[in-house]
Amino acid sequence: MLGALKRQGEKTASRLAAIFERKIEQAQQNLEEARRRIRPENRVRIDLSGTAVPRGKVAVRLKDVSFGYGSGPDGDLVTNMSFAIMGRERVAVTGPNGCGKTTLLRLIAGELIPKSGTLVRGIDHIAYLPQNTLLLHNTATLLSNFQRLSGRYNQNMARELLSGFLFYGSDAFKPTSGLSGGERLRVALAGVLCREYPPSMLLLDEPTNHLDLDSIEQIESALHGYQGTLIIVSHDQAFISEVGIEREIILKGHAARPA
Repeated sequence: MLGALKRQGEKTASRLAAIFERKIEQAQQNLEEARRRIRPENRVRIDLSGTAVPRGKVAVRLKDVSFGYGSGPDGDLVTNMSFAIMGRERVAVTGPNGCGKTTLLRLIAGELIPKSGTLVRGIDHIAYLPQNTLLLHNTATLLSNFQRLSGRYNQNMARELLSGFLFYGSDAFKPTSGLSGGERLRVALAGVLCREYPPSMLLLDEPTNHLDLDSIEQIESALHGYQGTLIIVSHDQAFISEVGIEREIILKGHAARPA
């Protein structure tokens, strides 16, 4: 009896692994096609091999994680969240407004501490870009923001790296307060991705909100070259498809369900 159960379990695990591998393969094919569709003028040109992480490495694992901004369990925004995200996975977090998507990103990033349960990160270098690119200082120039976020204070090197993110010449001296939404997100991405130790896990919260099509293509191009674990909160299904998402984690307000 025990031998039959063991064999059945091994068959189930093998079947699930095969399904997962097919999903990864299809997502990689989609990503390659998406790369080819990007118009040349919108292609970010930067080497992101330093973001690479092995696929078999656990990026983050949650077990029975609960969190809320109130004191009692009735105020918990998420309850008993359990799942793992592996190295190089591309995961979308989806669900209705107010269900805890941003809270989940902040928990993974370490900005919030679970009220209960365990959350273990297997990756040291993590970058979280909140909505509205709050990482940027509006009173500074584009160049100053990039230097602060990236740690690349040599101006010649900083401007060379910025050119890879499609900021040329005098663009570096633009006041941040006058940048478009797409430019703000692009300089924030450039800042975190061009660090000496770039993030092996990147968390983005609604990155395409209020962006025009050119800006969305530019962000997609930057993410195409990213080789770490990517976790995105987004309602934009076209964007989710174009950046090679392999699976979704669906939040319903008090739990998470991997899809």
